Amino acid sequence: MFVQKFPAASVIGQTNTDTSHERLLSLGVFPRLKEKAGDEQCPFVVFSAPPSGSEDYAAEVEAALKYWDGSGAFVFTSSTAVYAGKDGEPCDESTPQFEIGESPRADRLLKAEAAVLAAGGSVVRLAGLYHSQRGAHMYFLKTPSLASNADGLVNLIHYEDAAAACVDVLMAQFEGRTGGGEVFLATDGVPVTRKEMVECCLESDAYDGNMPEFTEENGPLGKSMNNPQTREKLGWVPVHASFVEFVEAGATDSFYPKRRKSTWK
Repeated sequence: MFVQKFPAASVIGQTNTDTSHERLLSLGVFPRLKEKAGDEQCPFVVFSAPPSGSEDYAAEVEAALKYWDGSGAFVFTSSTAVYAGKDGEPCDESTPQFEIGESPRADRLLKAEAAVLAAGGSVVRLAGLYHSQRGAHMYFLKTPSLASNADGLVNLIHYEDAAAACVDVLMAQFEGRTGGGEVFLATDGVPVTRKEMVECCLESDAYDGNMPEFTEENGPLGKSMNNPQTREKLGWVPVHASFVEFVEAGATDSFYPKRRKSTWK
């Protein structure tokens, strides 16, 4: 998306392995292994990698900050898992986050966020990511039994809308419409239950599979997320307004090849 916005820009995609390098090249991004990186700096930097890929996640983020020359913007993609709202409650940018020590999962993200915010970068907390070929729906469709509540809420955002939000934050910080050290929340604002997610897939022509057995009748319901402050500050509106609308429209993406129907039985 940044290349589309600025065709003359040179965009580097730094990765731990070369698995995605062919695809990056097809998108106009120059791939580079982390081990080949030098000490050059760039005006715009996005760090988007899960904590599971690093033993010291905060250190990885701090290392990425060294690539930023401070003139444009730095964006770190975090997760809505840091919000401490109770099950079923509304959740937005003002919802309290976990305190350090309350949740090991949240701790890794919050420590990384703190490094970014202290350096003047921006944080984008992402809801559950999906596109036609990847996301919770793909797991649900092929799993016979799930130890979870069928009515539990799943908060979502399409990969392309998440990317657009990150580009918008880069530009907003660069143009001075937002300051550094701010936190944004990227979600489509239309949570869907696990059962509804599977039902809409099975009713479409895009997916095969089966409704799993949800074995936890009284399991956690999850939070109901929205992001009014982010939308107002950035003027950001998701192209894919909801997961259900995405599937009903044919489950097609702009940056991913059209999927073939599965053959799960």
